Amino acid sequence: MASALLLKALLELEALASLLEIDPDVECLLLVRLLEAAFEIEIDNAGLLFEVPAIEN
Repeated sequence: MASALLLKALLELEALASLLEIDPDVECLLLVRLLEAAFEIEIDNAGLLFEVPAIEN
């Protein structure tokens, strides 16, 4: 069930990013942050094709 909700959220984010014409790099960052939040993990830059900048609170 959780994976279905995550997939739905990813598809909605993709649609929203396209609608708002968000830069692909920003879209990738949003997807990474969504995955981190969904699975309560931290994704580092190792093995990624792009660098994920830190977000300051």
